[in-house]
Formats: sequence, C-alpha cells, structure tokens
Amino acid sequence: MRVLLLAMLAACSTSSQGVFEPASDDAVLDPADPPTDPDPMEVMSAKKCPDAPDLLSPKGLTFVLHVSKNKDNAAREVKHLKEVKAYLRMRDVFMIEHGSPAVEQIRAEFPCNRIHYIAYPDEMKAALATGDGIDGIAVDWEGDAVNAHGLSWSEDRLHEYAVAIHKRGKVAAFVPSWGWNMKDAEVTDAPKMNYALAQIQGSCVNTADAFGSYAHAIASDFHARGNVRNIGFEISMDSYASADNHVSADRAASCTRKAYGRGARAIYIYGNGHDHLPSYFQSLDQMGVRAPR
Repeated sequence: MRVLLLAMLAACSTSSQGVFEPASDDAVLDPADPPTDPDPMEVMSAKKCPDAPDLLSPKGLTFVLHVSKNKDNAAREVKHLKEVKAYLRMRDVFMIEHGSPAVEQIRAEFPCNRIHYIAYPDEMKAALATGDGIDGIAVDWEGDAVNAHGLSWSEDRLHEYAVAIHKRGKVAAFVPSWGWNMKDAEVTDAPKMNYALAQIQGSCVNTADAFGSYAHAIASDFHARGNVRNIGFEISMDSYASADNHVSADRAASCTRKAYGRGARAIYIYGNGHDHLPSYFQSLDQMGVRAPR
C-alpha cells in the first residue's frame, strides 16, 4: 500500500493541484510582505547557482529540512528528499547533523541549496573544524543548563559561538527550546546570530491554530526588529513512538499553512527518516503552498 501511495504521488507531481487562497484569519505583519504568495518563482542567474542569500528565507516560504547523523536514518532521509525533489527550491536549506554521512549525497543531488550543520555545544569544536565546505552552523540550544539560566547567560555563550562561526566565514544560527518567557528575537540579535529556528513543535500537537498563534507571537517580535525572515519554526513529524511532540503529515501541513498565514516565513521539518515527506508536500500542494516544478 505504501509503495502504491508513493507511486501515485510521483505520478501527480508534474502539476499543481491547488491554488493558494488567503484565509480570514491570516495576519499581515508587513504590508510589503502579505501572506499571498508562499511559493514565488525563482529565477536562475547567469551562473549555474545563484549566490547564497543572506536571509534564512529570502522570499515566500522557505523550508529547512533536517537530516540525521544516524547512518540508517540519513539514508532514508536522502531517499525521501529525492522523492520530493520537484517540490524543493534553491532557497530551501538542508540542516544536517554534524557527522552525518549524507553531506556529499545531498550536495550532489541539490547543488544549489545551502547546507548548514546543526550541532550540540559539545559537538561544536568538531563542527567548527570541519572541512566539508558547509555554509553555516547552528547550535542546538536546549537542555538543563539552558533552562537553569537566564537570557544573559544564553546571550553570552551564543555570542562566543557566533564569533567563532563567523570567523570561519559561515552563517551562525541557533535552535532554541525554551518557554515563551525567553525572547527569541532578543537572543538572536544580542549575540549577533544570523537566524533562529524556534522549537515550538509541541504546539502543533494541540491544534494548527495554536501553532500559528505561537509562531505569530514570535514572528511579531522579529518583525519589530526588522528581521522576520530570519526566524523559522520547527514541526516534527512522527519518527518514534516515544515522542509526544510529533504529528502526522496532514497536521504538519495544516500547521505550516496556518503559521505562514500568520507571519512565519521559514518552517523547519524534523522527522524525515520515515515516509512523511511525500504526503506532507502533497498536502501543501493541495493548499497551493508549494507546487512541484
């Protein structure tokens, strides 16, 4: 049945099924960037690949796609990414765990896309020393130490990482998991991080509306600082039974649509080791959010 489903998705990936329609509860954070065109056309430059954009999401809606360092998971994720290749754009980012065997495969399959590493603090020394030619490094910012300290503690330590990453000519980012008492926009600006990916995936478990509202609150703070296109929001699709913050492909698509309508311009997709991506992008296609090309 699963093989048949994938075959059907592949067969219908040559034309868009849906047309994007603004919803009554969409929110216009910026009149110059209304929620009306999540998937604008990309124009190739005279070069084989255009220069990497400075913004996390230079236009429309950008996807950040997680790839594991686990050999088996990474192999499955590469397979699934190939299956949805027609849905991906040059502005989309591959967020690959440092040490993953998939870097060269991703680079060969998607030569124009940005590749960023995500690493825990105890992995940063190795990530900074990498010779893989990746474009950026994101610090996975969570755990007991983060929860036990305040904003200034996080800002000081993230500043040290940002300086080290920038010295190597790479984009610096962090992926925070904390309560709303923390201020993502402030902690992105103070250490001079280029962007953040907020781990608010648990709210998508509740309702798509809850996820959209949470994303809107954070995006509003970023907009007030003039950088709403440098904040993304994590959605985790079912990857293992013990996870209580993961959702189905359909719910993930609904959360994506709701968040985009309320100001999100980047979505970080985790849980790509299972057969979710084709169904996820097919749902987005039906909503007119991302069409195959």
